[in-house]
Amino acid sequence: MNPPGLPQIAYRTGDHHAFWSSTLARLSGPAYPELRDLLVRTPDDPALAWLDAWAVLGDLLGFHTERVANEGYLRTATRADSLLLFGRLLGHTPRPGVGAGVYLAYQVDRDRAVTIPAGSRAQSVPGTGEEPQSFETVEDLAARSAWNDLKVRLRRPYPVRLRADRTIDRREVHLAGAGARLQTGDRLLFVFGTEPGRQALDVVQTSTVDAAEGITSVLMPGAKPPTLAALEDGFRHKVAELAADDTYRDSRIVRRYVDTVLVPLRDRLPAEPAVGAVPGGTPGLDGDGGDPDAITTPTGFARALDTALHLLEESLAAAAPYPAVHGFLAALRTDLSAMRAQAGLLEPEQDRPPADDGNPTLFDRLALARSEDPALLGLAALLGSLRKPPTPQPSSARALRLDPANVFGTGSDAGVRLLTALDPRLASLYEAWRHVHLTRPLPLAGLQAMRTVATPFGATAPQQPQYDRNGRIVGYVDWPLTGSKSLTLTVEYEDGRPKTLVPRWIESGSPVGDAQPLPFDGFVQVGPLGVWVTTTTPAGAPATVTLQCWGNEVARTVTFTGPKPDSGTPHGRITVEVAPAFGTDPAPVVEDLQPGDEETTTHGGVNVVLGRAERTDDPDRATVALTTTSTVSAKVLVLDAVYPGIGPQSWVVVERPGAVPSLQRLITRVESARVVSQADFGITGKVTELTLADAWLGPEDTQLSQIRRTTVYAGGEPLTVATEPIPEDVAGTVVELAELYDELEPGRWVIVAGERTDIPATPGVRAAELAMVAGVSHAVDPARPGEPVHTTLTLAGPLAYSYRRTTVTIHGNVVRADAGATRDEPVGTGDAGQAGQSFTLFAAPLTWLPADNPRGARSTLQVRVDGVLWQEVDSLAGQPPTAKVYVTGTGEDGRTTVGFGDGVHGARLSTGHENVRARYRVGIGAAGNVAAGTVTTPLTRPLGVTGVTNPLPAGGGADPDGLRQTRRQIPLAVAALDRLVGITDYEDFTRSRAGIGRAAARRIYAGRELMHVTIAGAGDITLDEDGEIVRSLRSALALYGDPQLPVRVDVRELVLLVMSAGLRIAPDHSYDLVEPQVRRALLERLGFDHRELGQSAYLSEAIAAAQAVPGVEYVDVDVFAGVPGSMTPAGLRDLAATLTTANATVPARPAAHTVEYHDVRAPEGGDPASYRESLTSVAAQAGITVAELLRLNPGLPPAEPLPAGSRVVVFAGVRPAQLVLLSPAVPTTLILKEVRG
Repeated sequence: MNPPGLPQIAYRTGDHHAFWSSTLARLSGPAYPELRDLLVRTPDDPALAWLDAWAVLGDLLGFHTERVANEGYLRTATRADSLLLFGRLLGHTPRPGVGAGVYLAYQVDRDRAVTIPAGSRAQSVPGTGEEPQSFETVEDLAARSAWNDLKVRLRRPYPVRLRADRTIDRREVHLAGAGARLQTGDRLLFVFGTEPGRQALDVVQTSTVDAAEGITSVLMPGAKPPTLAALEDGFRHKVAELAADDTYRDSRIVRRYVDTVLVPLRDRLPAEPAVGAVPGGTPGLDGDGGDPDAITTPTGFARALDTALHLLEESLAAAAPYPAVHGFLAALRTDLSAMRAQAGLLEPEQDRPPADDGNPTLFDRLALARSEDPALLGLAALLGSLRKPPTPQPSSARALRLDPANVFGTGSDAGVRLLTALDPRLASLYEAWRHVHLTRPLPLAGLQAMRTVATPFGATAPQQPQYDRNGRIVGYVDWPLTGSKSLTLTVEYEDGRPKTLVPRWIESGSPVGDAQPLPFDGFVQVGPLGVWVTTTTPAGAPATVTLQCWGNEVARTVTFTGPKPDSGTPHGRITVEVAPAFGTDPAPVVEDLQPGDEETTTHGGVNVVLGRAERTDDPDRATVALTTTSTVSAKVLVLDAVYPGIGPQSWVVVERPGAVPSLQRLITRVESARVVSQADFGITGKVTELTLADAWLGPEDTQLSQIRRTTVYAGGEPLTVATEPIPEDVAGTVVELAELYDELEPGRWVIVAGERTDIPATPGVRAAELAMVAGVSHAVDPARPGEPVHTTLTLAGPLAYSYRRTTVTIHGNVVRADAGATRDEPVGTGDAGQAGQSFTLFAAPLTWLPADNPRGARSTLQVRVDGVLWQEVDSLAGQPPTAKVYVTGTGEDGRTTVGFGDGVHGARLSTGHENVRARYRVGIGAAGNVAAGTVTTPLTRPLGVTGVTNPLPAGGGADPDGLRQTRRQIPLAVAALDRLVGITDYEDFTRSRAGIGRAAARRIYAGRELMHVTIAGAGDITLDEDGEIVRSLRSALALYGDPQLPVRVDVRELVLLVMSAGLRIAPDHSYDLVEPQVRRALLERLGFDHRELGQSAYLSEAIAAAQAVPGVEYVDVDVFAGVPGSMTPAGLRDLAATLTTANATVPARPAAHTVEYHDVRAPEGGDPASYRESLTSVAAQAGITVAELLRLNPGLPPAEPLPAGSRVVVFAGVRPAQLVLLSPAVPTTLILKEVRG
């Protein structure tokens, strides 16, 4: 008697031992007295051998009878053919596996346009223990080399303008090429025109070379960093400007941010700039001991701006649905970030106080400094962004909804292509359009690096020595410029009295004149001049030396009076007067000279330089130099050496500090340049002589000292201004490309890859996503001089992530490919005289692909007889005699058999030789779910194709049903019958589809009633929410389900079991051999094959599975718990505390609509009245983004911290059913140890 529920039927009457023992016992029984003398009992006796043969026969009959009995029931059948026959009785066919799908990005050779036909094959490079997987494209792909990488617009033209003060309006300039060889201190000449005043000279502060981009970035010295007071004034002005803006009045988001964040920050600033504040203040304090909230240091201001920027991100998240408001806040972020950077330059960051302002950062809010595992808790801020799914895309180009008004709108590519189609003469339109200049010219006409730095000839020459009558040097005087006449009168003083007169006449570089001791009254001849000397030395009064000169236009009357003891200076003032030699016109020049003074002026057309020595003990000297205006051309500039890089019409810059303002910086052109020999100022040499277009000397420039500080910049090397980088990230639905790309069409797939920037403070995370082009347009911004026409892509849906622009790659030659390798071969020869012919395909397994039919998959098999395509049907029963149909089946070896009709049910095959051909694809299952970047071998290589890759991983591949799955699926054949009414219908229909391993349906009220279906992939493969399996399931449920009942499909939430147990092993067994068996038994019993959605896991199941392993005496379970997939890192922090007991049950939640809250609570010992939590910290603790938090709480004010006692919603929606299982993916979730003693 077999009770119900057994895994197999006991149906044997006995085995060999039972039959053998029974016959031996009957030999001695009273029923057979004739055999009492047969005493032998060994099988070597013929009689006993005959009985043994009967025992063997009975054993065989019993075994096969039991097997036949077991194969007659669905629950106990173990053979695939038995299950197949059971399925046929109910119209069930085993679920096939599903081939994976992938998107391939092809690379095309340079300047090539290639059409890659549908069916082109590419193969993966297998890893260790893997097999290569083949994929074939599903449609033709028009590929071009230009589309290998649709270059995102990284740089844009920018104007460099000349300001009124003859400086440029930019600090940073980008140059084309990496070989500019610019160094700090080099001069750059910006030429905006040839007219005077249309040039500017600037200095290189730093130079950075980007060899990869071929760009040199040059930074010019900017204005001095503003003071803290200036920054505070700028901030006040910015707040006032915001309050007056229309966006402030129209947008509640902007108004709330300004009123709750910026206005309080402004009020914390001092009313007037702090006077006498010590930079940096006391470490850790923002104030000076007064108001603790006052901001008086750069560090305090910088921290306050950090908080403002932190809260601004929350307002930006709230403004995402409103482009105008979002753009306004983004511009505000740029301004505040600039202020923050300037504040950071004023002083180093000071130590952060233990209790900072009322808006703690995420670092403080998560208490990472006090955490034992800050790395784990730091994940809290990342989960919301990392869990963000890709944006759903249209299933194909045919599913893309296009509007003719948009397709042929202004600037669209479709309109331009119409022109080329209507007029063949416009075949080169794109090429011409690509190079046309449609913007105003750049204001900057040229840029040169001034490679030559020189000085005028003689600028470094020593001063001219003065000699006495004995040839000894008694002093030095400056040289006059060549062509000048100069009279220098120097009076030397000793102990406040005039001691020596040193007159010098210089003409043509030859000094004339002898020193004359003082006091002296009389005539002195100095060159062509006569000088009458009068010395007066009254007692108790300053001495006076009067020199009356005559003889030429230089002659003047010069009077030295002093030193004057009562002048208030240590050595007294010396008054020098220069008056006409005869008469009173012009008026005298009178100057009081202190040590070190030097004054330059003119007197009646004569340049006058009055000076006094720096040190009066060396000795004290007063000098008057009278010089006529130079007769040498002021446009001739003689350099100090030969400079071959200077030619006619080149630019030259002459800088003369201390000259008259108009000559302090002269930018002019060279009219001629030549190499000459020069002898002057006591030196000789070969030099470069330049004739300039403008004068570089004024009438007052007569002395060599007036040009000694002159620097000449010349030999300009032309440089090309490059474009500037675009700082904005790539995000949203609009992507600007760097060039004009022709013939891109809506409906084309692209893959965008790059480094994500939407993960808080986490660089380096790369991602890729699929997108479909919905529109192509070409545009140019006329406000940017030099900008070329470029292409802009509009995507069918916004990019799920934002990417750092410099890292973005857009693959344009993208096409979908499905798993499998196509074979086209004859499979047999038809014979009209033979009924029910069948043939077996040579290769296996046959590829099936996802579909929205009830089966969930479609076969790739096509059978043609004599070139005519026949159709596959589920059964030949009921088919007309002429129907060209066939049926398929799968043998135990996985090969597919094709069966044809007998002329009564389905047509017979026509007679021919190998006239039955099959075209099909081979390859299926989860092995096709290869990783990104592994499909790199193009087996089909049209001319011009150079490579292929898969930027995204393949997905959707599922293995066919095994015996266990087939046994579960057979009853479903008569459950739903392709009509969905009740909950079980939805559940059974879903479970019967290929690629689906588990399904659970439930009616849920979430604002309105809906049918919720939770699914798990076959073998628990990863199911993409927008993948082919899930997408086709949604379509099928909508097609066969109740049209009045919305359906929602979600992928299961995984709950991983954590188990720790001790094993007591029997003495005659080894723990090393038993432990792997126990592990396998637990993984089998609590693994995916034995689990259902919403099914709780029981401790008794685990104990029973382990106890059933031979050699286990008992099991001592220490921990039996579960970790849900929705757990946050904050929950993981406390996980260890929950893994201390063996729970009797690990519950599994069915699908349900839930609302979860976060309560703001002050930490233990904290002050609830002052405690606040920012939205960012709340979102991080819940593992969601700020945008999601604001969506769940529409009335929640962004940029306003939540006080203690607040409650916000962190989840509101449908949680899918949970699947509780023990997974081998994390081996440490199952810890086994031996119990000894």
